[in-house]
Amino acid sequence: MSRHRRRSLMFAAAAVGLLALTFLIGGGHHAQPEPPMRQVVQLRRPLAPGQRITAADLSTLEIPATWADPHQLNDPSAVIGRPVSVPLPAGSPLMDAELSPDPGPAATREVTPPPR
Repeated sequence: MSRHRRRSLMFAAAAVGLLALTFLIGGGHHAQPEPPMRQVVQLRRPLAPGQRITAADLSTLEIPATWADPHQLNDPSAVIGRPVSVPLPAGSPLMDAELSPDPGPAATREVTPPPR
């Protein structure tokens, strides 16, 4: 094989290699826009039915909005102090149906002992 032919094949192979590298690095496709994200509340530790949720029990996680269930809670401060109605494992997302109804301040009252 002549020197000219070897040089031409070497340049052709280098061009093909550079083209392949360009596609592998990402130049061969258009970047997709980031999907909208949504914050969801998840549990750090397991909770038993009737147990009240504390701030230490909760963490938040950002997930794509298309993955989020409409019943997943996204505000940790809205659930602190609420009791859970079912056993919940650690790491699970917190859903609105898993909480017991909030009795609110009207359902509670202070009782003082009778005078002696």
